[in-house]
This record gives sequence, C-alpha cells and structure tokens, in this order.
Amino acid sequence: MKLKALFLTIFVSVFSFIGYTQTTNPQDILSKIKEEGFKNSRALDMTTYLTEIYGQRLTGTREYLAAANWIADEMKSIGLQNVAFEKYCDTCRGWELKSFNVEMIAPNYMHIEAYPLVMSKSSNGIVSGEVVHIKSIANMSAVKRDFSGKL
Repeated sequence: MKLKALFLTIFVSVFSFIGYTQTTNPQDILSKIKEEGFKNSRALDMTTYLTEIYGQRLTGTREYLAAANWIADEMKSIGLQNVAFEKYCDTCRGWELKSFNVEMIAPNYMHIEAYPLVMSKSSNGIVSGEVVHIKSIANMSAVKRDFSGKL
C-alpha cells in the first residue's frame, strides 16, 4: 500500500505538472520532470505522514480504513478524479489490540516484553500459568502445533 501510494503520487505529480504538453523535445520533458520531482514533490512528506501517523495497518481494521481514506483525500487534493476503493477481500476480518501485558509476579516482579500474534483471540480477563520456554520460533507451525492449548 505504501509503495503503491508513493509511486502513484510521484506519477500523478509529474504528469499533472507536465499536462498534455506540445513539447516534443525529450530533454525539455525530462528537465520538467526533474524540476517537479526535486522542487515540488510531496511524495516523501506523504510517505512519512502515512507511516508515522497511521503506522502499521492490518487489512480489515479501522486503522487501515483511516489510512486508505487519508490517501484517497490526498489524491483528490492533487487533482485526481474518480478516486475509489475496490473490494478485494470478502473474507478479511478486522483485528485490533486494545491492551496486552505480560508480567512475572513470583518469585519477583518483572515486566516481560511480549506481543501477541495477529488475529489472536481475546482472553476472558487475567490469565496466569507456568512459564513455558520455547527455544526457537524459527518454525512457527511446529511451535503452534506443539504448544497449542498449553499457553
């Protein structure tokens, strides 16, 4: 999404500036493209805003929709017409993380840096249990198989 938006922004910026020029000299056209790219491009600003403000976006989430609406508004603001969304995933489910915390409470307190896998199911409140040591997550399928229902 980010890369496509960046290329689309650059493409539209360049060709909206050049328009339907009658110039047939390739050097004139190239110099106009370079000037537009170096002096008037908003591609870096848009990419920075998209990544730093909207951050990571999982398909089907409200964050994804907000980012998609923002980039659509940006495209309209630079003069693009017929900006529209196409449905491409009938089975996509949304998922968002509201809160997550892992703490060791005995024998001493320690906050543990962890993060749930995307699309993990919610728990019904606080969950406690014994520590399970997973030596490697290189083969995530095997880890899921071996530890399913144990974590």
